[in-house]
Amino acid sequence: MAAVDLSGTDEERAEAALIAAAGKILRSGNRDVPEDFVAALFAHAVPEDLMRYDPRQLAELAADAWALLAMRNQACRTSGSTRPPWRVTSGCVSIPCSKS
Repeated sequence: MAAVDLSGTDEERAEAALIAAAGKILRSGNRDVPEDFVAALFAHAVPEDLMRYDPRQLAELAADAWALLAMRNQACRTSGSTRPPWRVTSGCVSIPCSKS
């Protein structure tokens, strides 16, 4: 995708639309993914970095992240943790479980 020179407000709107489209694509194929996961995952990304990708590419990145969290969740269950595999804290995706 070619870089487009947009004003800050337009760039932020384009980023939000891109993230929303990626979330819709991801959830259409995987209903286990929470609605806010993609938005939380890319919440602190710089808009100009995300605008290099199309929605399907972002959805693939988010799907890979979700798969990693699912594996980590399994490890948490094995270790006896009852914490969820991820949570959104201050707009960031965090992984609260640790095997210690």
